[in-house]
Amino acid sequence: QYRSKAFLLQLLEEMENGFGTRILPNSYTLSAVLIGIDDGLDALNLLETFVERYGKAITVQVYNVVLASFSGEKYNSNGWHHAISLLQRMKRHGPQPNEQSFSYVLQSCAGSGQLKVALSLLDEVRQSSSMEMTSKLYLPLLKVCAKAGHSDVLWSLINTMKDDCIQITTMQLNLYLQSLAKAGLHIKALGVLRGMIKQSDPMQLPDLISFNTVLSACANSNDYEAAQALFDQMKGEVFDN
Repeated sequence: QYRSKAFLLQLLEEMENGFGTRILPNSYTLSAVLIGIDDGLDALNLLETFVERYGKAITVQVYNVVLASFSGEKYNSNGWHHAISLLQRMKRHGPQPNEQSFSYVLQSCAGSGQLKVALSLLDEVRQSSSMEMTSKLYLPLLKVCAKAGHSDVLWSLINTMKDDCIQITTMQLNLYLQSLAKAGLHIKALGVLRGMIKQSDPMQLPDLISFNTVLSACANSNDYEAAQALFDQMKGEVFDN
């Protein structure tokens, strides 16, 4: 009951009228209230109430809390519809969405299995001159592709990141290795790992996750000789240094 819409609205009412002086909540207050709402649709309905009551206090930060509620696992099936709709409303009427807004919507679409919608939205953001491209915008798509074994799409995204002058790091390459492992492409994963080992860029050197991912890929493909050879290499060349 302490996270219900009625209870939280009652707290706001007391804040405004319960101390003899009317105190209007700011964006931080409203965001904190919305964070207390577990259900995305309830948070969206409460946002509508806030817009009517507080107007200019509704900043992009407040909208982002609602977008975040549709990016969680609970709304994996249909939350993306609400997220896209709210994003379009922000673009038409304000406040204008920021990087975090797009990141939440991309996560919602990708997590719902709407990869094509997410890729289309990412392309829209890339065409916008007002938005700086960062790895944060790509990460939700990379994670979904890694989990689903969409290695070709993931590698294409990494190349697009390079086009956007974004530093490629071990974390992104590990996701690519994960996608290859999921797709059963352990030979290709071994080649990528060898390339990482030879890297001169310290930001792209393999870590324990890299080796374990490829080891798992080899074992799952029943290529135990390759797995043993890689394990011996890990002991002899990597962890001894």
